[in-house]
Amino acid sequence: MNPEDVSVCLVSYARPWNIPIICKSLLDYGFRDIVVADNWQDDRLLKTQFEPGLLSRIRLECSDSNVRTAARYAPLGNMVKNDVIATVDDDYVVTHKGWDRLFDAWDGTRIVAQVPPGSQLANAHKVPFLNLGYGSLFRRDWPCLVFAYLIAGGLIDRVEWDTFADRIFTTFFGSWTAIEATEESLVKLKNYDGKYSETDGSSIHLKDGYWVTQWDLVMRVMIMRRQARILMQDRDPSLSEFREQMGFLSRIGYGDYLLGNG
Repeated sequence: MNPEDVSVCLVSYARPWNIPIICKSLLDYGFRDIVVADNWQDDRLLKTQFEPGLLSRIRLECSDSNVRTAARYAPLGNMVKNDVIATVDDDYVVTHKGWDRLFDAWDGTRIVAQVPPGSQLANAHKVPFLNLGYGSLFRRDWPCLVFAYLIAGGLIDRVEWDTFADRIFTTFFGSWTAIEATEESLVKLKNYDGKYSETDGSSIHLKDGYWVTQWDLVMRVMIMRRQARILMQDRDPSLSEFREQMGFLSRIGYGDYLLGNG
């Protein structure tokens, strides 16, 4: 697989100065289909950050509201050209070596992501969901299918998806390869003032009840996955619309172990 065969979805919110740096690195690596999903609702400032010629080589999609990580998946319906998706958040650059390692680990059957060392890497093998913002690869139809199945069945609502899309997708999909990020594979970008981003009171994970709401939803999605696996194994007709594309349910997911279904 080559970079030109992969589409990039870059999630952006309130860090317009970083986007040209990330986009230039992506283009230099060889990616040719790059969509910036901007959650800031107004891309005028973002456009001023680009040098002449660079903006014409990417596409900007401005959201009507801040849908957080759900913006990662919004372009997948009809805005990207390829079946494999690469993604990164707006405060990191995945280096060429980082993308080389991700491409080498890709086998087309499970999510591949690099994760910072320490607690995040440990959690990638302990908790039933995965952080995708440090550089990852997945098939375009995987999150689209998860969203369609869960929404169509009334199992989640749109507010939950817009708030916890990464958690829902990775929990339901269930399997991944996590690579330890290094200083040579992942670079944290500084703010316009030369400082690194600091967590403040506006961060969603500091809002009242966030962690309880997140884990309540994750546990529900784990149960939904288990139930879908049973329906798949029993060839239940209710799953017929999704059966051919849900081969990933045949693999035991991280959450299945926690439910005693491993």
